[in-house]
Amino acid sequence: MTTCPFCGDEVPSRKTPGEPPFLRACRKCLNPILAYPADEGLVAEPLSDSRDIREDIAPGSVVAGILASLGKEFDSLPVLPEIPQRILGMVHDPLMSLSELAQVMSKDAVVSVKILKMANSAFYSSIQEIRNLNVACARLGLRVIANTVCAVANANLYRTTVPQFREMMQRLWQHSLATAHCADELGLRVGGVDKNVLFEGGLVHDIGKAVLVDLITVKYKGSVGRLRQTPELLLKVVQKYHALVGLHVAQHWNLGSDLCFSTYFHDSPDSCPPGDMERLVDLVALANAIAHAIGYGFGDDAQPSWLGDSAAARRLGMDPGELPAICDGVKDHVATLVDALGAL
Repeated sequence: MTTCPFCGDEVPSRKTPGEPPFLRACRKCLNPILAYPADEGLVAEPLSDSRDIREDIAPGSVVAGILASLGKEFDSLPVLPEIPQRILGMVHDPLMSLSELAQVMSKDAVVSVKILKMANSAFYSSIQEIRNLNVACARLGLRVIANTVCAVANANLYRTTVPQFREMMQRLWQHSLATAHCADELGLRVGGVDKNVLFEGGLVHDIGKAVLVDLITVKYKGSVGRLRQTPELLLKVVQKYHALVGLHVAQHWNLGSDLCFSTYFHDSPDSCPPGDMERLVDLVALANAIAHAIGYGFGDDAQPSWLGDSAAARRLGMDPGELPAICDGVKDHVATLVDALGAL
């Protein structure tokens, strides 16, 4: 049995020897763990630059109570709805026809409306309005359909029943959409990354923020101090802990080791351990920065200070001087995506 180096709790894994290191999050103490499958079993150790999160949180504090309740929050997270799940499976089936795809799509009203809205957007539309799903599918292509369905399936996580936080969640959702598109586009430029995870990697990179905002403003029954009345304080807490919470969510959903890495390290790509995951982490981090730069920021609306001198861009084989042109090039398409899918 392999145990957490922080608390001694068991670290379960189905990984086999020979696979690359992967990232886990201890459900008991919450700490991130780097695990190495080896012949003698699983080896788990702390990240090189991390310390025990419990050392930074005062026992009995508001933050301690909120983080301690995360386990119940994860268990209440929605799963991917049946129809979008079937559609995403069909998109990767080489024997699938567009008419079969449209037939399944027609059974989900939200997916159908969003696909038609995308097909009739300024970026994709023709002179005549498209009202038929078969025609819409042919116009958009499988890649855009898969991305759109993935976005629709994730939108529920950004809805809130508290009116004063709806604008905040809306901005977070639009930032996630913008980052997803930028990641998808950057992947076409740089290569070397599994194109099937690019859009989703951008879409879920800030999922920890959505979960924390919902937990603090709606679901947590303990004392939250001034967090619900002070947006600036709420955003400060969310920013500090969202990557860790996002890692827990990615693990709970079994999203895969690649998305665990990109979700946890997207705000600190230089801290990512060397290895196969660096490229995806750099790409999502750069996409996140570009989304901020073109006006789809969240929390701190300023352009990230490192965008103009990006080590992530250089590691991807890009000249950081290209980034302003890339920002200009994605603006219209991101605006189309947000207009079609951004309303919650």
